[in-house]
Amino acid sequence: MNTKEKEKYIEEFDFPFCDESSKYEKVAKIGQGTFG
Repeated sequence: MNTKEKEKYIEEFDFPFCDESSKYEKVAKIGQGTFG
């Protein structure tokens, strides 16, 4: 699988958990500024 095929695969891939990702936005923001 080359790069172009991988990009197409990712674009067409169905992410069943994308709707739940909104739950973790605040958690990701909490971690900002902890590296350095």
